[in-house]
Amino acid sequence: MARRMKKKDKAALMKIIIGGLVLVGLYFGYQAMSGGGSPFSMAGGGYTGKAGSKADLEVYKSEVIMPSKDRSNMSVDQVAIKFKMRVRNQGPHKAYGAKAVFVLSDNLDFLGNNQPPYNSRGCKPEPGNKQKIICQLHSLTPDRRMKSVFISVRTNSCGEKGVITASAELPSGNTIDPVSKNNTVKREFIIKGCPGVADLQVYKSEVIMDSNDRSNMSVDQVAVKFRMRVRNIGPNKAHSTKAVFVLSENLDFLGNNQPPYNSRGCKPEPGNKQKIICPLHSFTPDGKMKSVFISARTNSCGEKGAITASAELPSGNITDPVPSNNIVERKFMIEGCKICTDSDGGINYLEQGTAEARWNGQASTTDFCNEGLNVNRSRTEVQKCSGPGCYVIDYHCNASNIMTWKQKLCSSCNYGACTE
Repeated sequence: MARRMKKKDKAALMKIIIGGLVLVGLYFGYQAMSGGGSPFSMAGGGYTGKAGSKADLEVYKSEVIMPSKDRSNMSVDQVAIKFKMRVRNQGPHKAYGAKAVFVLSDNLDFLGNNQPPYNSRGCKPEPGNKQKIICQLHSLTPDRRMKSVFISVRTNSCGEKGVITASAELPSGNTIDPVSKNNTVKREFIIKGCPGVADLQVYKSEVIMDSNDRSNMSVDQVAVKFRMRVRNIGPNKAHSTKAVFVLSENLDFLGNNQPPYNSRGCKPEPGNKQKIICPLHSFTPDGKMKSVFISARTNSCGEKGAITASAELPSGNITDPVPSNNIVERKFMIEGCKICTDSDGGINYLEQGTAEARWNGQASTTDFCNEGLNVNRSRTEVQKCSGPGCYVIDYHCNASNIMTWKQKLCSSCNYGACTE
């Protein structure tokens, strides 16, 4: 059976309970008065030190760093700037609830709390004023140890002056700063490092086939010329630009400065003969056209050819804000190949054959007998003939792979072949 509690034990327990309730009441009362601070932590949000305390905050050093190689959270024409400040408390007392305050010029945009490329940890804009950034420093002991704080901003106002005014401040309360002139710094700087913007545009492209110049081609091939006109519509000058052509597998690049169409300065990419690189060099943003072309050869008449062409910038500080307008793909039917075949093996007056030529359409002609006095001006095609006016007309392919014909006088001709 449980022992009954003695009167003195009950009294002690009641004191403990009442004491606990008092402490809880004090705790919540202090929080209500201090805006969330804790009476158990002298660094609480509402505690400002003992009355008459002094803490000399000093901005010891500040630094502007730009640009960042990290392109996070920026448009193509922007640069990131980091502002770093080192603060110390020269005493004599501890500083509670200290904060760093940064005021930005209007051409600077705060990147946000914990946003790369430079993470501004714990920093937020003042409500209603996006150019004033508040970062908590919390407690600063009077031991002259440094506390670093920084913010990151972005801008596209290169060439203009940027301004950041930074200060270390104490909250209103019991602790004051006896030397206020050393806790503020103003840094003015010229914004630089913004990526240049050059909008390259493929203005026009065309495919030209069937050159009369047969240089660098076999008898059955046709030359294909692809011409592209490019312009830079700015706003900045483009350097080291290039034209890139990707050919379908049935097209063979003719080479740098090789006729019939000289692809000047163009070369295949190492290890990829279907990708051709042509230098465009510098490109002023005046909208003037620059023409570039390549030539290819093929014997794939009747097939579809394809060329994808683009104007490109090198990797670096110049970017193209509208990459969709600097590329074009052209698909076309390959035609114009000079292909000639002869079923009887060439000039053969003793056997009837059929010669077939394929270019600019198709044509085929079979050897035949001709009876007449002037075969060059007119002909009379007959199945058979004999006597002084009897000829055989033989169609064949010449050395240039073009279909042609010759005539031969026969004593007799039978279905396109001399019988004697």
